[in-house]
Amino acid sequence: MVTSEVEHGPFYFVSFAGSATSITSGMCFIEQTNIAIFKDNFLIALVYTGPNNSHELAALETNQKGAVSVISGGGVRYSSHEFEFRGNRITLDKEASSLVCGRHLVPQLSEYPILEARNQLAKYGWFPVDWESYLKTDAGKNSVKDDFYQNARLEYGLPEIETCSGTGVGYCNLIYQHDYAFLNVTTVGDIEGAQVLGFSSQCK
Repeated sequence: MVTSEVEHGPFYFVSFAGSATSITSGMCFIEQTNIAIFKDNFLIALVYTGPNNSHELAALETNQKGAVSVISGGGVRYSSHEFEFRGNRITLDKEASSLVCGRHLVPQLSEYPILEARNQLAKYGWFPVDWESYLKTDAGKNSVKDDFYQNARLEYGLPEIETCSGTGVGYCNLIYQHDYAFLNVTTVGDIEGAQVLGFSSQCK
């Protein structure tokens, strides 16, 4: 089955898989995943994995940098690799840092435990949001700092937690700030061991 199709310049990427199993929260575990790359209607490359990682190439999307990202099909969707074009070579590499709002770099965080990701963000100048000022901004006017998680903020030393889903796989949103931008980081799993799925940014 075809799971996604992405055009990138003269190249056409198609991801496809051999099986999909329904799991919790309306998600699927997609296996036997592959990616075909075409140019001028000719197949020029086929990307595949070993049996222990057969869910890693489940889908494709164009990321914030305009690159082609590869999405895992292991239930929870996350992106950790992207295609790079170097002369006449196409390689699949770990995602590099992203530039947001034309000023601030965000390190590659996918699958990082949140406490480790937090330390990485601090090295790039990102720190927990100041809620009092954030809620008065255009970016934060519709934000909800859920008081239900106040104990978790204190227990785990994560004042940046906005809210969590409370059901299913346990998505949480945490907010960080830099001089000219805010960063919304999405995690999955219990707060203490949560892993980063991705992020989005808003300019100040």
